[in-house]
Amino acid sequence: MTGATTPDADTPATTTPAGQVEAWHGARALPAGPWRSGHQWLARAACHAPGVDPGWFTTDEDAAGAGVLIAKAKQVCRGCPVRLWCRIHADETGEYGVYAAETHSERVRRQRAWRQAADAADQQAVGA
Repeated sequence: MTGATTPDADTPATTTPAGQVEAWHGARALPAGPWRSGHQWLARAACHAPGVDPGWFTTDEDAAGAGVLIAKAKQVCRGCPVRLWCRIHADETGEYGVYAAETHSERVRRQRAWRQAADAADQQAVGA
């Protein structure tokens, strides 16, 4: 493909002669937030406060006594000023542990339900 893109918002990007990809007209650039450029947001996270045990957030969900530790972790998360960034991080990385007051299993169930709902909406939109 060559040079110019078409003005149609539904047309994907084209390749320039230099091999660089031009922006798709329908796309918008997102600012590099704390979840994109690194983990600076962690410095403000409630789980990094003095007296908070990191073990509460990484305990095996099936371990004896895990319910008490997970409840403590979730309580810390509920008052956290960076909870949204934490959820984005957990969703993007799939890391094990309590993030944004959700265990790994809870996140997996939420994401599965969202995918199923999106698939159902897509099928309904197509008329399948």
